[in-house]
Amino acid sequence: MKALRRLFTVLLGVILLAVGALLILCVNNSGIRNFWMNNIDYIVNNFWVGTIAAIVLILLGVIAVVIGVHVKKVDPYTKVTMGEFGQVDISLSAIDAVVGKV
Repeated sequence: MKALRRLFTVLLGVILLAVGALLILCVNNSGIRNFWMNNIDYIVNNFWVGTIAAIVLILLGVIAVVIGVHVKKVDPYTKVTMGEFGQVDISLSAIDAVVGKV
């Protein structure tokens, strides 16, 4: 799940960087602004293209919320020993497994 979260975070960051750069270009150049406004106008006025674009954006939003809200269950740990270089921890499920084998 960590890899999926990282991948989605990187993709979201790249998309936000691209949108920000595009906005800067649109503010400073009327030709680029007219091009993108015509494309947005086409998407909004065409029923199927607009519907598909909306569904894709909604799905990406739902995926982002699910990934962001999902909490991984963490096994409780206990400290086994403490030394000058750190500590040794073991999960309680590992202790249960060892006790079950004995």
